[in-house]
Amino acid sequence: MEPEVLVWQRSRAVRARGVRGGLIVCLALLASGCGGTVGEVEAALAKLEAGEAETAEGELRALFDERPEDPVLAYDLARAHQERGRAREARVRYADVLVRGDRKLRARAHTNLAMLAVDEVVDLSGQDPVSVPEERRAEIRDACERALEALQRARNLDQDLAEAVRRQDLLARWLRVLEDAWRAADRQAEKDERSGLAGAAFLAALIDAERGLAAELGGGDSLLEDVELRQRDLREELGAVPDRVSGEGGVADAFREDVLGAVRAAPSACEEIEGLLRDGRAEAAALAIVAASEMWTVPLLLWAEPSEGLGRAAEGFGSFASGLQQLSALDRIEDEQALELGAAARTAAAERLGRLRPWLDALTRRLSPEHVDDAWDEGLVERTRTGLERASALAERASRNLDRRGPQALTAVNRAAGILSSLALDWEIAGLEPAEIARRLESEQQRLTRAADSSSPGASLRGIAAALAQRLAWPATVEALADQT
Repeated sequence: MEPEVLVWQRSRAVRARGVRGGLIVCLALLASGCGGTVGEVEAALAKLEAGEAETAEGELRALFDERPEDPVLAYDLARAHQERGRAREARVRYADVLVRGDRKLRARAHTNLAMLAVDEVVDLSGQDPVSVPEERRAEIRDACERALEALQRARNLDQDLAEAVRRQDLLARWLRVLEDAWRAADRQAEKDERSGLAGAAFLAALIDAERGLAAELGGGDSLLEDVELRQRDLREELGAVPDRVSGEGGVADAFREDVLGAVRAAPSACEEIEGLLRDGRAEAAALAIVAASEMWTVPLLLWAEPSEGLGRAAEGFGSFASGLQQLSALDRIEDEQALELGAAARTAAAERLGRLRPWLDALTRRLSPEHVDDAWDEGLVERTRTGLERASALAERASRNLDRRGPQALTAVNRAAGILSSLALDWEIAGLEPAEIARRLESEQQRLTRAADSSSPGASLRGIAAALAQRLAWPATVEALADQT
């Protein structure tokens, strides 16, 4: 639905707010329950419908003060308060109705309470509900949910209350259209932000966006249709990478074909991911996204500055080490199912390590003598080359030991991740002032402490399997384990 539909629906709410006959259900027939005050009540209600809300409010308040236990008078006074824009006072009187009124009266009170929430939505939406900030979106959602809940209560109390049905349907459809418009605006904002990036930063942003999609799918709260649209955007944007390989921020000639080759291969991987999303296979799509983003990281490491590349490599190997930590915990569970899970997890771990090891080769190529920037510290470059050799040897050792039970592979990967993390920090702080260096070192120490705390093995087979699925990019179906653990 086009954005102008949102404007049309909002304008209806604004007009209805000024003419309460369109939003508030009239109970003229129920006024007969007021005994000797019927004529006075009808006169006040006539003034209310004629737009003389202030006068009607005063007369109804006087009548209610005489009969405070009368739920119909409480309802009529609440209507007058609502017409006058006194939401707090109206809610107090509707609360009286919900305590003492019959089912039909309570249903109408719930309907009008819903309209008070709709008033909040109108105020929060402003002239352009699509462009409101994120915190305002949350407030609009909350007000809509309260309105929809109140309308549902009205329907439960009085199934013949057509107004509640109509308004609930209208508000639900309006919110769906608005949510779609918000998602479209967010997708465009993300694209606009990435389009302004040059060189390796553009490819890095695309990879980070892919990883973000995988994380959303892993969380289970994402809308697959929206993820598919964002994946399609990323596929189209990958086609713009060749325009950035030359000129300012461009990739070295020796690495250009590596970057262009990865871009040429990207559409098929993206289309596979989109197909999985269309089929509702969120878990498989998340794993495919992780694999694709890790393969695209190889050309990025050839293109980006060493500090960027080493940081990404340290993060990748650190995440992999966390997965192997869970695998070690799995090895300590002595039953048949744990053995089966361990075997499958080792296969997945081998596949992921096979995608991570080329990162080290790419970094080594990036720091080869013919590609060293004159501005780089020679000692730091040499230490980095030596560190990368050690990390590569450790990764190779881990690869040989992945098919064995025991800590050998985990120890090797942990050491490789530590080397990469140390090198990344060296490059990050190179050239900084001493005070800033001290701050960075303290921040890194806190990060390492948190990482150590979060890597403790899970206590249950189900928890370990869930961690393995996330950290080893392993398609463990945790739901299927629920019946077995």
